[in-house]
Amino acid sequence: MQPANIETSTSPNNKEIDLKELCIIFWNEKALIVLSTITFALLAGAFAFLSPPTYQTQATLLPPTVSDLSVYNSTILTIYDGTEANPKDITLSPTEAYEIFLKNFSSQRVRQTFFEQFYFPALQEREPEITQSIAQDKFSDSLTLTLPKKAGEITSIVKFEDQSPELAMSWANEFVHLSLSAAERELLNNIKKQVSTKLLALNTEIETLRIAAKEDTPNQIKRLQEAHTIASAAGLETPPEGSPFIAIANSSRDSTKATFVENDLLYLRGTKALQAELEQLKQREDVDPFIANLPSLVQDKLTLERLHLKKLAVTPASIDRLAETPENPIKPKKLLIILLGLILGSIVGVITVVTRFIFRQ
Repeated sequence: MQPANIETSTSPNNKEIDLKELCIIFWNEKALIVLSTITFALLAGAFAFLSPPTYQTQATLLPPTVSDLSVYNSTILTIYDGTEANPKDITLSPTEAYEIFLKNFSSQRVRQTFFEQFYFPALQEREPEITQSIAQDKFSDSLTLTLPKKAGEITSIVKFEDQSPELAMSWANEFVHLSLSAAERELLNNIKKQVSTKLLALNTEIETLRIAAKEDTPNQIKRLQEAHTIASAAGLETPPEGSPFIAIANSSRDSTKATFVENDLLYLRGTKALQAELEQLKQREDVDPFIANLPSLVQDKLTLERLHLKKLAVTPASIDRLAETPENPIKPKKLLIILLGLILGSIVGVITVVTRFIFRQ
């Protein structure tokens, strides 16, 4: 029987005949179609079962709690010692700390450090011939970072893929710890800079007060000498009864001393007291005990110098869940690959039959 010509008829009856004959051709060539389907299915199965499996694991992180930042903020308050009107202006909120973590978490600096310290050396042990550029490409494909973008999202995720489930788990956790360490260092550097700035200001203020006190000593001597001259002329050896006194704060916080209201009335202290003070003033080498507010400044300085910033605990992000060793690979998807092989094999078989049919006409 001569096969019908599909291209020469457009009537419904001829089309029906063409389809029937085409079905007959497919039936007659079923061995070819089945062979093509089985061949592609076997090839797909070989690829699926022989390809090295790829495992994926992930670690998740959340913003820190207030207690995670309590020691850090307590140190900040110690540095400023109530000099700031609003503590919220100088302390670190969980949101601010988490932003610093996310900045380091997604930074190229942390990625490159991780690649050089962990990823590339481990990959070289498994593939000695691998180059750094190829390893960089593999690293970019294997690492996935998910950051919170929308309002209300707070979770950040790091995912790692590798042929070794143990390495994938180890890398994910190492990346988390490396990011946390980078953020902690940034926060500690910030507080160290604040301490350095505060110490510089305190040292400058203390030194300025000492210089001013030493430079004022000649002026004090002159005032006492003039008052001594006036007291001698007035014949006052001791203060007269009813001399005006007023109690004011001393440089010490816990004691007061009596002093005269005006320098012009110093002569009322009498020649004996004035002479004794002149002798003491001329012999004075250490002016610190006589500088108002100096003890409190020195105390603030010692407090800052004794801060143990290296041991300062700060947690810029809390670990919600560390990565675990994955049990099942995510690639290759064997059933899907075999199914696609069956479909592709069937399509190739059908196309081959149709092509042979066309060339026979």
